Amino acid sequence: MAPKTICKQTVKFQRRCGHFEMVRCERAFELAQSPSRGQEQVVLTNPECGHEYSTTCFEGKRLQDKVAQWSKKMEDVDPLEICKRVILASIVIASSISNAVVKWCTFVPVVTRQI
Repeated sequence: MAPKTICKQTVKFQRRCGHFEMVRCERAFELAQSPSRGQEQVVLTNPECGHEYSTTCFEGKRLQDKVAQWSKKMEDVDPLEICKRVILASIVIASSISNAVVKWCTFVPVVTRQI
């Protein structure tokens, strides 16, 4: 464990999500040792259906990373899985913000049969 600094200077700290925050130098050392999840609200677009949704930058980054894991081609991404994550993130946000409007993605499964 690194020695604790007592520096009171203000520094620009970058969180894992990419957002910057002005904090005291000693706080930056604490944040770097146990990174916290970014809580900035961002509006993102579902890459499959095009609907916008609001979530924390941390959850948005997780979703984007998951999409990138599936494939580089968007046609290989399961839109239902993306919407499940969007809905779960929206529920978390709605439970913490009064008068929140949650946009829901709806997909109708199409079943085809060979005759």
